[in-house]
Amino acid sequence: MIYRTGCSGWSYDFWKGKIYDYSESPSNYLRDYARIFDTVEIDSTFYAAQSQETVEKWASSVPENFLFSPKMPRKITHEFRLERCEDDLAYFMKNISLLNNRLGTVLIQLPPDFPFNTGVLENFIELLPNNIKYAIEFRHPSWFIDEVYGILRKSGITMAWSVLDYIKTPEIKTTENLYVRFLGNKSLEKKDLGEIRINRHGEIEQWVGKIKKQDSGQGTVFIYANNHYEGLSPDTIKFIRHELGLPTTGNMLMDRQKKLF
Repeated sequence: MIYRTGCSGWSYDFWKGKIYDYSESPSNYLRDYARIFDTVEIDSTFYAAQSQETVEKWASSVPENFLFSPKMPRKITHEFRLERCEDDLAYFMKNISLLNNRLGTVLIQLPPDFPFNTGVLENFIELLPNNIKYAIEFRHPSWFIDEVYGILRKSGITMAWSVLDYIKTPEIKTTENLYVRFLGNKSLEKKDLGEIRINRHGEIEQWVGKIKKQDSGQGTVFIYANNHYEGLSPDTIKFIRHELGLPTTGNMLMDRQKKLF
């Protein structure tokens, strides 16, 4: 399988000295991020669908082989809860499609108070353009049943594996791809981010073992880490890559031009 590893977002000032030069302008963060990583999960699209101009700027800032995985807006997933959202969905998909071959997987993150509903899920899937890859993240345990796995397999939608503190995602594979999110919790405040504050290496080792067991030799594994997982997502990804036997760097800032991961 092809492994794509990256972080949830890139616009973090506390990455200066780690990923970005201290003098770097935020307008260049994505360009510099893409010199190290080959994918990113776009967190900002969760809060609001972005304009065509913004999406086109993102696409022009990265190499051709770079992939974005945008999160579907919370207006669709959390406010409308996948219903009566046709206009907002069409606007989001039209704009995000401008990423063209740099569009990896669209993540559909459902809220923890959204329980199993077959009809709502199937009706929503009917609205999705079928030329794009999707992953869906369930945060209510009622979704983890064979009926849902069958719907996802039939629709070609990947069930995300979420490493969260309050729910355990079953290691079920619904497509040839995997989509894994190392999220942790929100116990770390923003002032604490920028260094590894919580060592979760033991948990990472267990999940990497599960990922390897699902390696069929086909498809792509997307792996993303949040800063809140350990305190500094680039270092979390570095350790994940080490456990996967993939190349890593010693100093990400100094070795940025090597594009090792």
